Parts: sequence; C-alpha cells; structure tokens
Amino acid sequence: MKGPEDILRLGVLSDSHGHLPSLAAALAGFRGVDIIVHAGDFFRDSQYLAQQTKIPIIGVVGNCDREQSPADEVVDFCGRRFFITHGHLYGVKLASVGIVKEGARRRAQVVIFGHTHVPTKFWQQGILFVNPGSVFAGRRGHGKSMAIITLTPESSEVEFFVPNSRH
Repeated sequence: MKGPEDILRLGVLSDSHGHLPSLAAALAGFRGVDIIVHAGDFFRDSQYLAQQTKIPIIGVVGNCDREQSPADEVVDFCGRRFFITHGHLYGVKLASVGIVKEGARRRAQVVIFGHTHVPTKFWQQGILFVNPGSVFAGRRGHGKSMAIITLTPESSEVEFFVPNSRH
C-alpha cells in the first residue's frame, strides 16, 4: 500500500519577471507542495520565494537574468532524474529539437523549462517535458499559468492552472 511519503509534489513556475503579485499568487497556489522549481526569468524571484516560505526552492537563470548562478540544474526526485533549465540556450522558442537533445544527453527522465510563456507538456524519447508557461504574462493566446507535478513511484502527473484559481 502506498503512503503519503511516496508522493512528492513540485510547484513549477517560470517567467515571473519580478512581478510580486504574481509571486504571491504562485505561493498561494503552491500550498501543500514539497519543493518549488523556478525555471528562470527572474532568478532573484526564486530568492524572494525562498525568503517568503520554508519550502525548498530550486531556481535557474534565464535570458533576462544577470546573476552568476546556474543556467541548468540536474537533480533527482522520487528516483527520477530532472533537468531544469530556462530553455533559451536550447532554442525552445523555435523548436523542441535542442531541448530534447540536451534532455537525452543529460539522461533526464523529466525536463522542466520555461522561456516560451506557453504551458506545454509532451513526451519524447521517453522523457517528460514540462513548461509551466508564465506566472506573469502568457503568450500565443495563453494567460498566466503555472504547474504542479505530482510524483509517485509509478507516475508523473502534470496539472496546469491559472494563479489564484486553486485554494
């Protein structure tokens, strides 16, 4: 029988661009998550989130950042290897080829990225790719968005939602 200790919930956001009301909405929507992942633009927003909560935060820099922090992170959650990046270094606005190649090179099972401001989930080469969209300003007909990834030993479920829409 599976217990609650077998479930890990990741709150995922990207492209907050220093907009404090969007960060507050993200924190409200991430109640009950175990870890928050900020996939870049603005890295200092991940630092702000760390000051506002006791939830562990993983953040990477994006194309709008000036901090000398990692552009990529590789971490393990629930026995899965995650590659976390903003995506601008892999041409994600043009096509998925670069991010797919890099995810495979890093032997990731899950890739989290941002940059496009468009919520996206797809599987390729056995890898789950997740872009939460932008918590501040969506693009291409999408509004603000963020995601929760729920991991169990058997599955990886992705839920996209609009900030302030879940409490």
